[in-house]
Amino acid sequence: MAQIRINKVLRELNISLDRAVDFLESKGIEIEKSPNTKISQEVYDTLSDEFQTDATKREKAQEVSEAKLKEKEKLREEREREIEEKQKQDETVKETVVKAKVDLSGPKKVGKIDLDKPTEKKDEEKPKVKAEPVAEKPKTKAKAEQSKETDEVVEKKPVKKEDAEKSLEEPLEEKLKTKYPFIDKSNICSIHIRRGDYLRLPNHHPICSSVYYSEAIKYIGADNIFLIFSDDIEWCKQTFKGSSFIFVENNTDFEDLYLMSMCKNNIIANSSFSWWG
Repeated sequence: MAQIRINKVLRELNISLDRAVDFLESKGIEIEKSPNTKISQEVYDTLSDEFQTDATKREKAQEVSEAKLKEKEKLREEREREIEEKQKQDETVKETVVKAKVDLSGPKKVGKIDLDKPTEKKDEEKPKVKAEPVAEKPKTKAKAEQSKETDEVVEKKPVKKEDAEKSLEEPLEEKLKTKYPFIDKSNICSIHIRRGDYLRLPNHHPICSSVYYSEAIKYIGADNIFLIFSDDIEWCKQTFKGSSFIFVENNTDFEDLYLMSMCKNNIIANSSFSWWG
């Protein structure tokens, strides 16, 4: 009759050597207490009848363990998909904002195109032909003045490119200084609060807390004037009280960015808009 090494039986039944030896002794069967001991089929059946339940428990435990591993793998894949979707959304937002920034900076390029070449160069190269006076049709006073103005335009020197760019920038800055005459003071600080789309995606874009803004205001100094920029200005009016808070409204995005850059200090949100400002 074939014999089986007890070490193999112990693994199959999920029991220890001491437990198996003690049980066999209680049944009047003596074996050597060694993992290399070989037992008969009859002894194997005796152990199997007693400890088969332990083996079943081990199998069930193994099945539970495998199920948990599968569940963890599924959660990991879902998390990776969420991260990938978040990255795609961030890239879409960045592309939209960058495109808007490029479009808004366009007027400078328009001015540069017309000013890169000398003014009325073609007219200067053309030889002037002196018109013979015609007695029948004398020039009127209005035509003579118009001709004089044309000659003056031709004789003007080309405008420098640097002066043209400066002239394009000055109106916006002057406009903002007129609207906010205090902007040149040293105690002006901007506060940007982004809510809007962040309210719909709190897990991906958490909104900065009121504690964050309170601590930042204390750090900057309560004696400052705070310009508040937000996509939810009504909420800000209910939250920030006092004469030191000024709520910026009715500006374009480009004007808000420019105005932020004119402030001496900035309290920003977790948003690229205020980071640029």
